[in-house]
Amino acid sequence: MKTNGFFHKVKTFSYGYLLFFLFDIAVAAAFFGFSADSLDYLAIAIGVTVILFSAVFAVLTLSKEKRGVNFFFRILFAVIALLAGVAALIGRESAVASIVAAFGLILIVDASFKLQSTVLAKRFRSSLWWVLLVLALLLIAGGFSLIRFRIEDRTWLAYLLGALLVLDGVANLLTPFYLSKWKTVSAKDTEKEALPAEEKEEK
Repeated sequence: MKTNGFFHKVKTFSYGYLLFFLFDIAVAAAFFGFSADSLDYLAIAIGVTVILFSAVFAVLTLSKEKRGVNFFFRILFAVIALLAGVAALIGRESAVASIVAAFGLILIVDASFKLQSTVLAKRFRSSLWWVLLVLALLLIAGGFSLIRFRIEDRTWLAYLLGALLVLDGVANLLTPFYLSKWKTVSAKDTEKEALPAEEKEEK
């Protein structure tokens, strides 16, 4: 019976969360591996990506024959994106600070959703609810510390970012198991509501 339950969980596993887990672990490994230089590499990568995006976006906009208000705002957006990309390359110190703050904000928002998932996991009697709760609280605390405090030591900052990504990856890996429990319970409730009143009483 337990074996069947395990295979059912594997079958209903949301593999999108697995991709998020692998992404988190890959970026965390880069932070741990390159440590102090990783943030500079990240700023350079983001700057180059934004510049390439702005150039492609501008070319696609200019290729359209129609000129109007929408065209003006598209060109303006491309110019702003280009300037942001150049600023990220030139002023890497400020770019790194902005990236870290944005990362902290994203962690807080993402962990807040995970905190809500914890409540649902406890409601549906998932054995993982307390693990998700601890991970969500740690991620919120970590995100807040990234926004509130300025960590000058790049090595420790890279290690902190890597550790937070590992925690986020583990949370992403555990979330589908609670989701499968939620889907099972919801399906049973839906099936029960669809039954006639007499059959409900027998149930």
